[in-house]
Amino acid sequence: MGRNYLEVGQLTEMTFPMHNVRLIAVNDGVDSEKGEDDFTPFRNIMNEWYAKDMSRKMRSTMRTKSKQGYAIGRPPLGYMYDTVNPKRWIIDPEGAEVIRKIYSLRQDGTSINDIAKILKREKILIPSIYAQRKGFKNPTKRAVRGEYLWDTSMVRKILSNQSYVGDVVNFKTYSKSFKLKERLDNPKENWEIHENMHDPIIERSIWEDIQKSFGNTKYRKPKHIEKNMFQEHFDTFLCSIFGDLTCSSMQMVWVVFSLLTHSVFLPHPSLVSQG
Repeated sequence: MGRNYLEVGQLTEMTFPMHNVRLIAVNDGVDSEKGEDDFTPFRNIMNEWYAKDMSRKMRSTMRTKSKQGYAIGRPPLGYMYDTVNPKRWIIDPEGAEVIRKIYSLRQDGTSINDIAKILKREKILIPSIYAQRKGFKNPTKRAVRGEYLWDTSMVRKILSNQSYVGDVVNFKTYSKSFKLKERLDNPKENWEIHENMHDPIIERSIWEDIQKSFGNTKYRKPKHIEKNMFQEHFDTFLCSIFGDLTCSSMQMVWVVFSLLTHSVFLPHPSLVSQG
């Protein structure tokens, strides 16, 4: 009935009986009204063993694929799968122009925050929306704040992506268990890097110079930021009317809006995500 025998056991043995919930599992022949099935706990353990074994085999497959020099993730903005060999990446001309523009602006000394403003002002699609429009990625069920709403984290991720010099970089993140969906940052010494595996969009010397421009400060995206219930609609409203606002102006408007709606004041997300 489930692949986590502890959680399933908690539900079937305690939660469901406590709330008078009748459990019917047709495939397993279980009906709680007809009495307990003593074999159910063992079936749940075997289901979890199966899931764990599948996870182990998937990890082994990804390791083998990585050893052969193939990327195990989706291609970033600027690349797409090769139609001849889907395991390889080739340059997507339209997306590559956006990447070159971002790197060129950074080379000229433009700040990451200003680059995000320029991309938003020129109505350049953010990477996730671009991938969906091109058919590279399935549409997400999560609500998108805006198809042109670039932020500093997106720009910094592109500027620090080693794939743009032609390298394949695998295992940048990992999960502690097959039961957990959260991906954690992997230490750099655990990355698997294969150089010159596909055509570069950016010269290696340019990429290395830009990495030096970041200094020793490591950017960390805030993990837990409480959101005002009107925040997403309010951001879109501001952008459509006022265009680009400076951080101080955005903060002042956000304070006034919070007071008018009697909501708890929180720092506007644009202030937290500056790089």
